[in-house]
Amino acid sequence: TEALYEEANRLLNQKRQELVPSAKTNLLKCIKLEPRNADCHRLLGSTYARLGDPAVGVKHYKKFLELDPNHPSADKVRNMVEVYQSNLGR
Repeated sequence: TEALYEEANRLLNQKRQELVPSAKTNLLKCIKLEPRNADCHRLLGSTYARLGDPAVGVKHYKKFLELDPNHPSADKVRNMVEVYQSNLGR
């Protein structure tokens, strides 16, 4: 799963929209092999956001927070989830 995560991260860091679907594929494989991999859920959340599907992205962000609430990125992710939900009027 580490290799799948690293490859997805490398693809996303290139900032080329045409590579985002490949990153998504790698991350979906990652969580299929290791459903409790918090980092894959975190990166999948941002991948879905980049693909224009923030609702699915938030689901993965929430799973990330459930799995690793003390991760160094947890506060940032919590804020993104809160902003998204407040924009929906929740």
